Amino acid sequence: MKLRMMQAELGEDEPEHRKGFLDEEVQRALKGIVTEKRPRYILALAEHFPTGFITKPVDATPAENTPEAMVEALVRIAGNLPPADRAEFGLRLQDAGYMAHNSPSMEGELPEELQKTLRLDGAKGINIERLYRVFQVLIDCYFIVEKVSWGTWEQIGKNSFVKHDKRAVADVRKLVGQYLQNEDEVSHEQIKQLVEKTRMVMAGIFTSVPAGVDAFLERFYSEFAPAKIEALAKSDKGFKLMSGDAQAWKKYEQMMSDQMGQIFREKFFSALAQTAEENMRHK
Repeated sequence: MKLRMMQAELGEDEPEHRKGFLDEEVQRALKGIVTEKRPRYILALAEHFPTGFITKPVDATPAENTPEAMVEALVRIAGNLPPADRAEFGLRLQDAGYMAHNSPSMEGELPEELQKTLRLDGAKGINIERLYRVFQVLIDCYFIVEKVSWGTWEQIGKNSFVKHDKRAVADVRKLVGQYLQNEDEVSHEQIKQLVEKTRMVMAGIFTSVPAGVDAFLERFYSEFAPAKIEALAKSDKGFKLMSGDAQAWKKYEQMMSDQMGQIFREKFFSALAQTAEENMRHK
């Protein structure tokens, strides 16, 4: 289900970009599965996604139970592993002491804000390679959240004062790349403002659900309260020959027929959008 949702969310992206996200998600899920069971899981997944990511199993059983034979087996399967898995296994071998950590570390005093957020020891450096890996995970997550948040907002808040800036100058992906490569025309504050706007919209959508539903129901009840329908039915000349209950029921049917389908949906979205906008104003 998660893969199908990602396919829908990334439907307008380039095929290679979409494939990369799906591939990473499958590899991430496989890490929590015992190695011997992975082929069975992959084949089961392939039944739902015939073009899924299937790697032919490699016979890498060590010839004997010795360290040398096990190392040979690892070397033999290295070429069949995805790059992310090879890097992950390399880090695990480093952590086990089989090789020295040769990744450069960031020396000097770490930013105070970063220390506070991640509870870092300011006296220690951080591993640059691991910093890159964490950055990749988080930024991939952000781009999916950004796409889903604004896609949802364009449906429920299409008449809102909050608009998604789709110009090139608002492309966070492009701006982050330019900023990291020291291009002077892109500032940290510029990126921060764009990310903050996405955060505001995402928070507005999430927090609008309980209050927005209540607002919609309150509006619905005020419009379809029994006493109000009864009063409208009595004043409607077309229902004068009917009894009181029949008048009210006929009026209710007439009013409901005007609400079905798109109108009902738009009223619900309007209630959600109004609540979300209020939350955004008082963020």
